[in-house]
Amino acid sequence: MIVLSRSQAEWLLNARESGTGTITISPDLGMTMVEVRVGEEGILFPDGQTLGWDVVTRIQGSDVGCFLLEEGALGRRSKLSPNTPTVTSA
Repeated sequence: MIVLSRSQAEWLLNARESGTGTITISPDLGMTMVEVRVGEEGILFPDGQTLGWDVVTRIQGSDVGCFLLEEGALGRRSKLSPNTPTVTSA
């Protein structure tokens, strides 16, 4: 399972622009770090999952929430805060 936020998407897009072949990011909101391959088509994670640039761009454009990549499927991951009537990342 990989959880990405806008911050990770921005780093990935910057790596693409600069022509970096690999970048180290957190796939779990800061708990661990992994090196991912930055390719022409998108990102390749160490577990073999891939993420296309169109999806990375969509994540980068999101103001709220995190995205879960699991077995090649991407979903939005958010929940209501128990303390306020706002949406928070899960």
